[in-house]
Amino acid sequence: MNGLAQTLSRAAHGYTGARTTDMLYRTVDDDLRSHNWTPRPDQGLQGVLPPIPISEIGDGVRGFTRGWHRGPQWITLWFTSPTTIAYADSSDHGRLPDVDAVHAVITSSRSLSASALAEWAAACQQAHITPFDAPYSRVFEHLRAGPWFEIDVDRCDEYGVRTPGGLGNTSEWASPSDPDFRLYAWGIGDEPAHVRYWAGPVVDMAHLVQVTGEYR
Repeated sequence: MNGLAQTLSRAAHGYTGARTTDMLYRTVDDDLRSHNWTPRPDQGLQGVLPPIPISEIGDGVRGFTRGWHRGPQWITLWFTSPTTIAYADSSDHGRLPDVDAVHAVITSSRSLSASALAEWAAACQQAHITPFDAPYSRVFEHLRAGPWFEIDVDRCDEYGVRTPGGLGNTSEWASPSDPDFRLYAWGIGDEPAHVRYWAGPVVDMAHLVQVTGEYR
């Protein structure tokens, strides 16, 4: 009874004190809608805990589960705020370990094969090892030269989160042949930029040229 009371109390307090280690996914709702994911009526339970060890939850037990499907595919997300996820599970790959994997599954135009996800994971790991080889200004100029078009430009903080008084710049770009195909870039001054698309991080300028050239 005491555990149930605590769970209900946390659910009643909403998003207060969500874990800072949760995965931030700013456009999760827009991405789900634009890529034809439909809410699953059996996945609307408030205050339900994700199937992960209690040691991974800590003191921030709160949130809600939501599920979606697209044809035979399904994905379940456990939110601790409208844009932060503590746990993700998919029909194709089981538990998704980070927000890059969640984003790849949601925004792919089709079900990702194991090899495609493995290729994405390898690129992701490489990107974490080797910094991008150009600052944000160079990425911005390359994208602005076209034919990709600018969706949004804003200021951001040192984590890429939009902040009016932030030290960095962030922008979102769309492919002219497929407006749902987006690139996200951000950076601060002369520091290495950060660039991502549905399959994960863009690792360097050569990779960026390849991606933007293939999706013109």
